[in-house]
Order: sequence, then structure tokens, then C-alpha cells
Amino acid sequence: MQITAQSDTDMEILSEQIGRRLAALGADVTIDLYADDELAGEPAISLKAMREAAGTPGSRGGDQWMGVALNLGSETDLQHFTRLAHRVIGSEAFLDGNLVFSTVENELRVWVDLPADVVEEIRTATLAAGATSLDYVS
Repeated sequence: MQITAQSDTDMEILSEQIGRRLAALGADVTIDLYADDELAGEPAISLKAMREAAGTPGSRGGDQWMGVALNLGSETDLQHFTRLAHRVIGSEAFLDGNLVFSTVENELRVWVDLPADVVEEIRTATLAAGATSLDYVS
């Protein structure tokens, strides 16, 4: 299922609710710490903090800014995920080796492959939190 939003604010609300459900399900979540566009404000602060924690690309072999693991049970990581997942070049979540969440290339769009009841929980919580421009397409 694809979920789209018309604003960054609504996408952040959606991302928080998806993040909370992914944490509850025990999903393995990663995020890439590259953005095509310059970030400002809280997203820029989150990106800087995550990059500093990950280290300099190539300093330990490979690219430490790609596929950075997140613990969405941590409020700090959840906050970073909420601010960044749709603004960076990619973020993914896996359950039992299956891809269940993905964002690509800074769009106001995410893809989820979760049970219908979980998607309904996300939709209900997102609306209750104030999102108004979401569209769910199967």
C-alpha cells in the first residue's frame, strides 16, 4: 500500500505513527543519512546528530551513513525517524526478513506492507494526531 501526504507536517505525523507500530512489531529499521535537498530546522538538527553518531563515511570501511540502524523504541531515534524518513534518500523496515516499509528519494510518499488492522491503527492514530491530507492507495 502506498500512502501519500500533501505536506511535510502530515508526513511527519504519519511517520511517527508508522514508527510507533514498527517498534511495537519489533521491525528492523534503517535509514540513509543523505538528502538531495538542504535540510533546515529540526530535520537538519536530526540529520547532523545522526551523522555525528554514525561517524565519517569511509572512516571504518564502507559508508557509515547508509543503512544506519534505528531503534524506534527509543524516543530519540523515533524523533529522528519522524523528521527524516521522508526527507532522506531512503529508509526501510523489515519483519522476519520481509520488507514492510520503505521511502525513496525525499517524496511525500511511503510504502507499507503491513496487516490491514495495523494499517487501520496507523490511519486512525494519524487522523487523531491532526493529519488532514493523507491518501491511502492499495
